[in-house]
Amino acid sequence: MYPKSPTCVGQVSKRHLNEYRSLEEAQRHAAYLAEQGRGKMQPYVCERCGHWHLSPANRATPSKACPVCKGADGAPKDAYEREQDAARRARLSHKERGVSLTVYPCPAGYGWHLTRARATPSRATR
Repeated sequence: MYPKSPTCVGQVSKRHLNEYRSLEEAQRHAAYLAEQGRGKMQPYVCERCGHWHLSPANRATPSKACPVCKGADGAPKDAYEREQDAARRARLSHKERGVSLTVYPCPAGYGWHLTRARATPSRATR
């Protein structure tokens, strides 16, 4: 049994996520889950708690904190390396939370960001 995160909760399940001490530990558990027919899972390191978690592979949208751009709350914006990852995150946010987001290139060149503003026709619905 893996310890549950006191801070991180799954977007869909609303349950506290398992914490893994290393990428290898997360990969082993992902392989086990796949063998059990529980679907393909993708390990990721959480910027909030610093532990590894698992996400369904079809929800994986790798991002990093942008070293330049800040959101309205003053926190670093997520920067997606690929436009399609940002667009996938925008679609998931709309489907799960009803939040419409638009994808735009980082003005500092660190990938792609999301915004609630609609300056141009949304790429999120592609």
